[in-house]
Amino acid sequence: MKGRGGRVAPPPWRRRRRIAPSMRRAALWATVVVLAAGGYGAVVLSRLPLGQAILGAAADRALAASAALGLVVGDIEVEGRETTDTATIMAALAAERGTPIFAVSPDWAKAKLE
Repeated sequence: MKGRGGRVAPPPWRRRRRIAPSMRRAALWATVVVLAAGGYGAVVLSRLPLGQAILGAAADRALAASAALGLVVGDIEVEGRETTDTATIMAALAAERGTPIFAVSPDWAKAKLE
């Protein structure tokens, strides 16, 4: 089956319909509105006690998912340690091998060790 310009037209089930520019624009604005409403909803939710519990549970699940993907502490190296024993450092950092890496804050650990 020949199409325009002598080219072979693709079968009807393989043809792509073009989306009208007005539909594309509407989809773009709908996405922006949904994202803005979701952001506003998250802010409002974070101010309520139930919302804080929900967001805390979501953060815990995200940490567990990152650990399942292998993003865990494998080794901790402290430079300049002379008089502090390893157990004190590990207790101050509250991190050990296998802890999700996003649960460890280097700035907080530095302040705690100093």
